[in-house]
Amino acid sequence: MVFKFFDTTAVDAFAVKMARELVKHAPPSGGAQDARKAAKKRSELDARIAKQVQLFVQTTPLNFYQKAKVGMRLQDELDAAGYDPEVSKALSYEVAKLVALARRRTDA
Repeated sequence: MVFKFFDTTAVDAFAVKMARELVKHAPPSGGAQDARKAAKKRSELDARIAKQVQLFVQTTPLNFYQKAKVGMRLQDELDAAGYDPEVSKALSYEVAKLVALARRRTDA
């Protein structure tokens, strides 16, 4: 029972999934784009991430340790993917913040 508190299997899988999503839609190398296209792409990526976070939180009950682990694991994955450390830290912080602030739906 106590060990379930530290079980991060679902969190690790989610972090890997989010890292793949970020690498696919916003590669570490960036790329030259005009400002409007970049803003639209960023907006779409933000919406996609928020939707995936909400779905994850709705289907997976998380304790405070697991919520914190999302950010740490995502940062590790982004660092390994080749993102600049400051960028990976900022991205993982934003996703961890979304996870921490997301509310589980209790619609019956």
